[in-house]
Amino acid sequence: MSVSGLLIELTRSGLLRPRAPQINVRPQDRASQRHKIWPSLRMSHLENEPLYQALVLDVFQNRIACDEFVNRFLAQWKSDRDEQWNRVNTGHSIAVDESSLCEILDQMLTTCDVYSPIPEGVHAIDASQLRAEIFGLAKRRWRL
Repeated sequence: MSVSGLLIELTRSGLLRPRAPQINVRPQDRASQRHKIWPSLRMSHLENEPLYQALVLDVFQNRIACDEFVNRFLAQWKSDRDEQWNRVNTGHSIAVDESSLCEILDQMLTTCDVYSPIPEGVHAIDASQLRAEIFGLAKRRWRL
């Protein structure tokens, strides 16, 4: 199960509950202060969705090599995962759209994990298979 999937399940089960920060604000001022307390609930994956989409198109159209795609994808995914985890730990919830994007990105991550320029073994895939898998997953999200 992915980190985002685990977080969603913990939230649904009630084991993980978002908490509002404790501040001293008069009740009548709370509504006007809410935007200062709670930054956007959109997580980093969702905010960077255009980067993922551009990266997928670059590899599919052979503008970048598969090795470069894997390296850039992994770096972005790890950064976004860490940001998502930090936000959840500070009491933010995961948006539904964020969750659906994370499902696709987690599958792309698995695809990147089994990619090898010179595939060896049953589960390894080559460049053409990587492109086909990644683009197939991307079409489910972005209807390319």
